Amino acid sequence: MTSKTYNEPDSLAENLEELDTTSEVAYASKKRLMWLRFKQHKVALFSAIMIAIFYFVAIFAHFFSVQDINTFSAKYSYVAPTEIHWFDKEGNFTRPYVNNITRKINMETLEYE
Repeated sequence: MTSKTYNEPDSLAENLEELDTTSEVAYASKKRLMWLRFKQHKVALFSAIMIAIFYFVAIFAHFFSVQDINTFSAKYSYVAPTEIHWFDKEGNFTRPYVNNITRKINMETLEYE
């Protein structure tokens, strides 16, 4: 078993220079160190991306909304959630749409269907 001793100043200086140039962390700023550590945590990175998407949608909410925020229709206040369709009857990909809503009164129970 051989052990290396670094009594010689040239050898020690060469080893320190080699260590400093190969390590990305040696001269990194605090922000860089935080980013390197944050980048290793996959759940935190996924959460940060999701929060960024939520903020993006919140900023451009008027663009993503399906109707004007000032309109209200009491006619559809008790309508159940409907399925959003992405494909038409022929199987072609289209823009998202919802089928027409029909409302009928059951004459026995007098409830809307």
